Amino acid sequence: MFLEEMVLRINDRMQKRPVTRLNMAIKQLQAWRKSARLPPGEMLRLDVMERSDRRVFLKLAQELGPVFKGIIDGRFAICVVGNKRARRLLSTHSAALKPVTIDVSKLFPGEFMRGMAGDFHKSQRAIIIKSLVAFDMDAFKPLMQKEIRETLTAFCAEEPTPRQPYDAYHRWSETLSAITTSLLIHLVLGAKPGSELNKDLMNLYHELGPHGVAWNVGDRQVNAFNRIRDRLSAETGDDTSSLFGIIKHQNQVSDTIFGNLIYMVETGRYDMRGLFRWISSYAADYPNWVRRIRTSEPEQRAVIAKAFVQEVLRLDQSERLMREVLQDIVFEGVLIPKGTLLRICMWEAHKDQETFDDPFAFRPERFLGEQTFGERFSPFGLDQHLCPFSAVSINLAATFLIELATHFELGAKGGVPAVRGPYHWEPAPDFSVSLTRIQPK
Repeated sequence: MFLEEMVLRINDRMQKRPVTRLNMAIKQLQAWRKSARLPPGEMLRLDVMERSDRRVFLKLAQELGPVFKGIIDGRFAICVVGNKRARRLLSTHSAALKPVTIDVSKLFPGEFMRGMAGDFHKSQRAIIIKSLVAFDMDAFKPLMQKEIRETLTAFCAEEPTPRQPYDAYHRWSETLSAITTSLLIHLVLGAKPGSELNKDLMNLYHELGPHGVAWNVGDRQVNAFNRIRDRLSAETGDDTSSLFGIIKHQNQVSDTIFGNLIYMVETGRYDMRGLFRWISSYAADYPNWVRRIRTSEPEQRAVIAKAFVQEVLRLDQSERLMREVLQDIVFEGVLIPKGTLLRICMWEAHKDQETFDDPFAFRPERFLGEQTFGERFSPFGLDQHLCPFSAVSINLAATFLIELATHFELGAKGGVPAVRGPYHWEPAPDFSVSLTRIQPK
């Protein structure tokens, strides 16, 4: 009994420290005590290896099996490949797993929605979902189309000769950021494009995260967030054309919900910008699909565009889920110790040859017709933290693609193999596009 208590105390102290031989010996002893084993695998720095080989997790799963260990961010980590297995792990042991997400405690009370747990998470999530159900996407769509078209037209009109190799990349990236930020500010917070409120919030969000989401919230983020909150709080009226307006009308705006809505725009605008970059990259590489969208009837056009977006999500945008293990878990005879960094490998699961024939090929037709992939295709999550904005995200992305395909001729600039960015894999650093406005006949 004394030995067991000593092992637990040592393990608690060493949870987030760099992996050492003593650390591993303690974990092996824990596994023995629970009649389990640690997963196979050498203690390799998997995150470092991934930067030069995107398929490293897939190769290790083929060599070692679907559950294996290594080091990620300097910590002991266990990786799980396969949607069905991951779903079972997440659902069976949900109470012992906490999503790894941004610490927003300096910004507002409570947690970011991705990190919430238990009944509180259910109640807060229900408020967001209720507002999404009440949101009138049909009324929003024409405004969304107009904003996308006008911003892309401005990109065409201001085409300069790049002074540096990456000037074109920055222009295209900034254009997509302007589109996604403005649309989400409108959809979530109710500030219509062209309004003073929209312009003010665009500037404030640029201050909040000028180069991407700030994982570590500092004074800059606190200052910008407070100014966004104060600017929105000063608005009066009862406009129910946004999620914030709907929730406000229902008298369900708390500081936690308000803070989450503001920060959902911050994280969402970069996620959507990344998706739009991937969509434009595939559109440039597969002009036959662009022509198919352009020449189809409106209803069929939307179906094809959504299939295109889903295939982009499958191939590139959906990557991983990260969880912090709060209690020892024994899963399929394997010990996942408390303090482990758990990686659910989504990108690899979506390359399963039994589910997706020729899995590395770009084939949007997979998502056309009657064929569905159900739990085998999960680009927005696997458990109770499934992104509530999944349908909205696909709608926004499909609308962007349709506007791009029907009103512009698209060409690619630059392009080398994809690279691992600060948080996600991205199109080549020098990838940009050339756009020419199609004149109405």
